[in-house]
Amino acid sequence: MNKKEQIKIAETIAQAKEDPALKAEMLLHPKKALEKAGISFPNELQISIHENTFNHYHLVIPHHKLDKKQQIHQLEENSSLEEICRFIITEWQNNGEKKSAFKKNPIEALEKLGVKPPKNLQLQIHENTENQMHLVMPKTQNDQLDELELRQVAGGKGGGHHNGPHRHFRSEGPSEQVMSMFMR
Repeated sequence: MNKKEQIKIAETIAQAKEDPALKAEMLLHPKKALEKAGISFPNELQISIHENTFNHYHLVIPHHKLDKKQQIHQLEENSSLEEICRFIITEWQNNGEKKSAFKKNPIEALEKLGVKPPKNLQLQIHENTENQMHLVMPKTQNDQLDELELRQVAGGKGGGHHNGPHRHFRSEGPSEQVMSMFMR
């Protein structure tokens, strides 16, 4: 998939966030909806679109391996969501034991590594393959803010307060670079 097609997919997903009819069509028939938007795909490629909500986050493991500069092998205290996602992808692609743990229960796997996700967070991991592409529709403005986001809005700071050895999510949206690596 070339850069122009990636941008068109991102634009269509952004448009679907504002257009309920398009959003419904994309969630029910993603490939057909994206093809209507002028994006072509091989016949054998299956496309799934998952929707993030205020407490349910979808992470897509890209089909290609991250290059060295994108990989994160160790998390720092108060790591951002982007850093945690890159860490999970790195471990998934390089460490069979951790991949199995993340497949089985991603939240528990993070907690064992000392990362304390926000309360009630559900994390679902999807893996792109040669014949399966997963896309994620970000949460909409209509979704309620979670506890962490409320603290950020009220206090103007990223992340929670430090309680012992746990690292907290610092909630910030994935950068364009990370978004594009998920789409490859």
